[in-house]
This record gives sequence, structure tokens and C-alpha cells, in this order.
Amino acid sequence: MAIPRVRIGRRAAGALIGLAFSGGILMMFAGSAATAAKDEAPAAPAPLVTVIEAQLREVATERGYSARTESVQHVEVRARIDGILQERNYQEGELVKAGDTLFVIEPERYQVRVQRAEGELKRAQAQHRQAARDWERISKLFETKMVSERERDLARSALELAEADVAVAQAALEDARIEYAYTSVKAPIAGVTSQKELAIGNLVQDQTLLTTIIQLDPLHVQFAVPEADALALRRALRGGEPVSVSLLLADGSRHPHPARIDYTGAAVDPATGTVQVRAVVANPDGDLMPGQFLRIGLVNGAPLPSLVIPASAVTQGPQGPAVFVINNDSVAELRPVTLGPTLADEVVIEQGLQAGEQVVIDGVARIRPEEKVRIVERHSRHDDALASTQRPSANI
Repeated sequence: MAIPRVRIGRRAAGALIGLAFSGGILMMFAGSAATAAKDEAPAAPAPLVTVIEAQLREVATERGYSARTESVQHVEVRARIDGILQERNYQEGELVKAGDTLFVIEPERYQVRVQRAEGELKRAQAQHRQAARDWERISKLFETKMVSERERDLARSALELAEADVAVAQAALEDARIEYAYTSVKAPIAGVTSQKELAIGNLVQDQTLLTTIIQLDPLHVQFAVPEADALALRRALRGGEPVSVSLLLADGSRHPHPARIDYTGAAVDPATGTVQVRAVVANPDGDLMPGQFLRIGLVNGAPLPSLVIPASAVTQGPQGPAVFVINNDSVAELRPVTLGPTLADEVVIEQGLQAGEQVVIDGVARIRPEEKVRIVERHSRHDDALASTQRPSANI
């Protein structure tokens, strides 16, 4: 199909050329105006940050370990005689005192045995008194040659046998009294009772398990420490240095009662490189239970000067933990640091930071390394205002 040709006059062609020329000029003008507007746009404001001055403070650093509680005593209460279980004088799970009567086992039968043994003793004592009178009389007659030596010896032997019968009867009575005492099963220690093993009316025998008592106050706390920490702990204990022990409970609070180290292992576990350590802790309120997992913190020796900053200042850099330090030109420098123990809301810096340097604590997420910043607030902390941070809190 042929394309039709369109003829344009000279005047129309001139008009088109003029329009094209004018459009080019307008486009050039618009581009120049946009470039000028871009050059004249104001720069973005520097981000706002809050800083704090890193300070040295006397801090008793605490090392934390995973631990588990154990009962100091775990006693099985068993019957020591045969008979019918007649009474149970406690509620399951109840805290009992040492010496409380827990069970009564058929006391009447054993009371009869005591009465019988008392009668046997009285008979033996009566025979002994008669033998003593015979001996006194015959010994006098022997002195006057009225009885033979054989009769004297028989009287002496009768007296000695009577004395032996009295001793046997006394032992039998004591044994009967002991068995009678076993009819009242008493708590050997103070603690919490377990669920019942037998119902009332059951026949029990010697060594039948009746209940279990678990001592709750005090408790043992077992934990393992690395070899280096064990060495420092043993040196502190041997030198009489103070070793503070604290326990962190499941709800984040600290156990309010005292604890102390009472045992350190004498050998290193070759599989883990750790040493077993044990603490004993008071537990009068029963907040702790045997078998409970918790955290234990140890503070060895006196407080030492440490560089402390808020934990919110620490971020993750390419080389690990880091902080933003503001120099004299208000430029943020990302500084790698080595972290020490964590306190309540602060952290000890072991390397990478100097006392007096300005560290960003608020606005860390808004800045980049080598970027100029604006400081809107400065914080300063003092030892007397932060005395409580000398004891670490939840992160032990």
C-alpha cells in the first residue's frame, strides 16, 4: 500500500521549525532551573543524640553460674514395728517440726508387752532379794562352822544368778518400752512431708515406708565453675577474703536471705574443665525448693575501679560489641569494645574505651559511623547516686 505524500508549504515549514526551536529553549531553561533548585536545597540536619561521660567507679563485679538446689536432708520415715496403722496426724505436704508425732501404730499390744516385762522384772527382783537374804544367813553360819563350804557356794551362786535374772528382766523391759515408743512415729527432722504411702487401717511391718520428709531450711545449691574461677575462689576462701553469694529467683528477684560457700571440689572434671562448688542458703520462707534451677552470683574480694556505661549504649559492630564515641568535632566514631560483667542496667567495659570519653546512650539507631551529630543532652552519674549498681542484677 502506498503512503500518501503530504505537501507542506513554506510558511508551515517555517512555523514548525520555529516551534521546535522555542521548545528546545524552554527545555534548556527548565533543566537549568531544576539544577539551580537542587543546588540551593538545604542539607539534612544532623541527628540528635544523648551522650554520657564514661566514668570509673568502684564496682564489685559478680560472676554468675547456673545452679540447682538440693535438700540438705531427705529422710524416709519407715515403721519399726509390726501392727495396724491407726492414726495419721498431719496433712500431706505440711511443714512439720522435728519430734512431731506423724503416725500411731497399734499401741495397745505393745503397752501390754511393757506391763508383762515390768512384772518379770519385779519377779526377778524378788528372787534376788530372797537370794541375798539366804546368802547373808548362810555366810554367817559358815563362819561358825554350822554349814559346809558347798552349801555356802550354792548360796553364793544363787545370789549371782538372781542378779543376772534382774539384769535380763531390766533389758527385756527396756526393749518393750522401745517398741512401745515406736508405736508413735515421730518426725526425725523438720521439713515438708510427701504424699501418704498407706491409708489408715493398713497392716504395716518393720521397714514399711510411711512418708518422706524433705528439709527446706537450709538448702544446698550445687553449681560448677571454670577452673580459673575455682582457683580465684579457693584463694579468696583460703586468704579469708569476703566472698558474697547471691541467688537470682525465677521471677527475677534476688533471694533475701544469706548464703555462703561451704564446699569446693578437689578435682577438675576432665570432660568439662569445671570444678564442683556448693553453697548453703537460708530458706525460712520456703521460696526455694529442692531440684530448682536458678542463677547464683559470686563476688570475690573488695570492689575494684571499673569503667561503667549504660547497657543501652552498646550496639553490634562489624567486630562485635561496639559503642559510638563523640569526638571534639561532634563526629560519631564506632568503637569496638570488650564487655565485662553486666550490672543492673549498666555494663563494665574492659577494653576499647577511656574514662571521660563521650558515649552515645540515646539515638544509637539514628546515626552512622563518621557522621556529624548534635548533642541535645548530657548525662553525668556519680558513685553515690549509683551505689546500688555495685551489685549486679538479673544478668548474672
